[in-house]
Amino acid sequence: MGRALANFEAAGWGAITPHPVDFRTGRFSAGIGWGLVGNLEVLNIAIKEWVGRLAYRLAGR
Repeated sequence: MGRALANFEAAGWGAITPHPVDFRTGRFSAGIGWGLVGNLEVLNIAIKEWVGRLAYRLAGR
């Protein structure tokens, strides 16, 4: 959501209020545990988001 918000602001839409609507929204404690597969999935999502942010920064977006 942070990456999308930054894109809207760069396009001149500064008055955007973000609202989480993804299926992954929920309580913070819902993703904590010892399940390796579930935690690797969360790590995969986080890595993709940070790689996307880095790519946008390098591209000047």
